[in-house]
This record gives sequence, structure tokens and C-alpha cells, in this order.
Amino acid sequence: MRMFTACCLLLGVMLAAPAQAASNVLARVGQWEAYHTVANDGGQICGILQFNNGLGLLIKMNQARQAFVHLSNDGWVVPKNARMEVSFVVDGAQVARLPFTATNLPSMIEGNLAPEQAAMLLDRFALGRQMTIHFLTGDEGAWNVPLRGTYQIAQAFFRCLSTSLRSRQPFGASAQQPQSQPF
Repeated sequence: MRMFTACCLLLGVMLAAPAQAASNVLARVGQWEAYHTVANDGGQICGILQFNNGLGLLIKMNQARQAFVHLSNDGWVVPKNARMEVSFVVDGAQVARLPFTATNLPSMIEGNLAPEQAAMLLDRFALGRQMTIHFLTGDEGAWNVPLRGTYQIAQAFFRCLSTSLRSRQPFGASAQQPQSQPF
């Protein structure tokens, strides 16, 4: 039942419109998964997720290289206009403090990561042992998140970024240079 709920939440978050998506699990270590999703409109997302005991954490990046963190709790009923502040601490050091807003799912909130925040969070996430998520507004208690296996999950996520979310170039294929040069 937990994985069914997780899949429903994941697909609900990835699809703002009623289009369907194809999602593939790239790696699974313990409670963690790295995934790649392609929507019917061609939009792609690489992500990391964990759902455990009604709580969920998703870190994802789309083709525009926008990074997001989604947090969910089956017991939440978040009003549509709600604003929250959340802090991420890995091995005792704060690595990000973000504003979060409601999503189209009442049990989920979303925070946007600036590129340097995404790099810091993913680096500490991959190499850390323990993450604590502090909700600086409201009365939600801190979440303690073991990071065992996150190095392997982060590697799968980075491979997804490099293979599926290739950067765009300002020139056509005919203008590209050969891969290697003899000089």
C-alpha cells in the first residue's frame, strides 16, 4: 500500500495537466529511489524520492534545469495559499533554508532550489549520514532522515541528468564540430 500511495503522489506531482507519464526507476537502495519520467508532451524529470511511514521527500530537476524539493505527509491538509519556511541540516550543518508553498495536492508542499542550493543539497545528501528537516513555521516536528544509500542514488540521478536532460545548444546539428580533432 505504501508504494501505491507513493506512486500516486509522484505521478500527481509530476503532472500538472491530465497528460500521462512514463516513469522508470533507475536505482533503488533501501527506501531511496532514483527515477526518470517522460510526460506525453515530452517534458522530462530526473528525481530522487523516499516515501516512508506516510512521509515523502522528493528532489527533482526538469529539462529547464529547475530544481524542486517536495515534502509530503499523509496527515497534512495544506491550504492553497499557505507559505512555509523549511531548513535542511545534514550531519549537523545547515545546507539549505527554503520557502515552501502548497501544491495541487493538499498533503504536499514545494520548495524551489536555486542552482547553488541544489548543488549544495545534492552534494551533502550524497555524502551525508543523517539529514534533519526542520519546519520553521507551523507545528510539524523535525523529520530525521537516514541517508544510507544516497551516494548510489545520487549517482543514478546525476547519470539521468547527463543523459536525459542534455543541455540545449544555440546551433543546429550541421554546425557541430566533430567529437575529436587530430591537432
